Amino acid sequence: MNSLFYTGCFLSMLGLGQAWWIFNSNEEQLEPQTDIEQSCLDAGNDASCAVYGCIQRRFPCLPHSFVIDHGENYCRRYQNHFDLFDAAGQDWITRSQACMSRTMADMYRLPSTTCHALNSEGWDRMSACYVREGFCSIAWDNREALWQVFQVHDLRHTIRMWREIVEIAIGCGEQQLGRFSIWALEKIAVFRDK
Repeated sequence: MNSLFYTGCFLSMLGLGQAWWIFNSNEEQLEPQTDIEQSCLDAGNDASCAVYGCIQRRFPCLPHSFVIDHGENYCRRYQNHFDLFDAAGQDWITRSQACMSRTMADMYRLPSTTCHALNSEGWDRMSACYVREGFCSIAWDNREALWQVFQVHDLRHTIRMWREIVEIAIGCGEQQLGRFSIWALEKIAVFRDK
């Protein structure tokens, strides 16, 4: 079958998960709850996962927050699964996490923001960093490692993340996207049948 068919099925299936992820769309301006701390700026420059906690303390957005639920969560998961990636995948993790930390440090410096803006910008910046740092060149060879990072058992977190990964993969070209989508559908089907 046509890889676009499988891709469409995959995206449709992930679209069902939207109910699992509800951003706080409250547009009320958040004023900083903390002053800018040098240690937080350093965390952004050092590609440290700590930058996410700094943002959350400065602009608290709970219960659903890209910063904690996705940014910090997956930053730590990449660290915990680093050895599962091949050399190119490890290099990609290092570069993409450094990109994310730098862009998140920019968000940390904001004079005010909204939860919706933090969530929306967080996803946009993550996608841009993944693509800029070469996701397309490492995704297929590191698919099993990515599967370990984005485990399906935690649907509230992973449905949105897998949707984002597929949207990023769309830019990789139809052949790679189709191959990746078929593989992911098979993995998810096995999980759902358990």
